[in-house]
Amino acid sequence: MLRLLAITRAVFAAVAFASLMNVGASRAQPVIADVSEHFVGITADFTGAKILFFGTTTGPGKLVVVIRGPAQDIDVGAKIQRAGIWMNGESVTFKDAPSFYRVLSTEPLGEWLPLDVREANRSASNI
Repeated sequence: MLRLLAITRAVFAAVAFASLMNVGASRAQPVIADVSEHFVGITADFTGAKILFFGTTTGPGKLVVVIRGPAQDIDVGAKIQRAGIWMNGESVTFKDAPSFYRVLSTEPLGEWLPLDVREANRSASNI
């Protein structure tokens, strides 16, 4: 069964945080971005794919890219040991969780992105 992963949608979830001004405040710069492959076909013999992200900004700055896969329900279960045998324990279902989630940045976020911005974007609605 062929499952198509819409990479374009994930790339345009990219967020650019602007260059830090000498007074310490930040302001956003527009970003033009694209990817080398807009769709990746995932079949039974899929062994991976290389995707190139590229783009430009109107000025200097730092960049954060958020890559998010399609939303789906994901079951996470605990393993328990009974009489020397590992078994499935209770499980929890996360509704509409991204199948893949990655944050990439030109520099470590903790070094330049203000704490209030990081905390504001940490909620489940942003994942």
